Amino acid sequence: MKGRVMLLCLSLITVHNFLSSSLYATDAAVSPEERKPRPCCPVGIAYNAAGGSVILEQICSENNTVVFHMKTKNMAQACTHPPSTILRDQTGKRYQMVSHRGLPDCESGERSSQPNLSFQWTFEKLSASARTLALVEVEDTVTEGLSFWAWRNVDISRCRF
Repeated sequence: MKGRVMLLCLSLITVHNFLSSSLYATDAAVSPEERKPRPCCPVGIAYNAAGGSVILEQICSENNTVVFHMKTKNMAQACTHPPSTILRDQTGKRYQMVSHRGLPDCESGERSSQPNLSFQWTFEKLSASARTLALVEVEDTVTEGLSFWAWRNVDISRCRF
């Protein structure tokens, strides 16, 4: 009986070692770490406006939402107005903003006083088929006369959320 248990253990170890080896791997060029979903995807696209810029640094998947991490550079007097901030994918599906952090709400009448600051916009979770995004602001009565930001054709096909 002891011999059978030992033989079974050795067999299991051999099978485990074989399955873990590159001989068995279906794609030896891609490590298991590279196949895992990553919570963030670097973007690094700047939108120039009002003598400064707004940089879309990265997009992250967090708690069943998608978070756009951005920063202003040499641009004070910024604010966020969720009703006029639109996120769409290549199919036309629109995602609602669920929260924002780092910039005051435009409806309050406040504007940021710091020319260089980080902020986040959080939207509903993206569809698994989303490959290209457009993130734009549109003018309405609350934001009339302000600068507007737009990132079109943001390629997220390489991102694994």
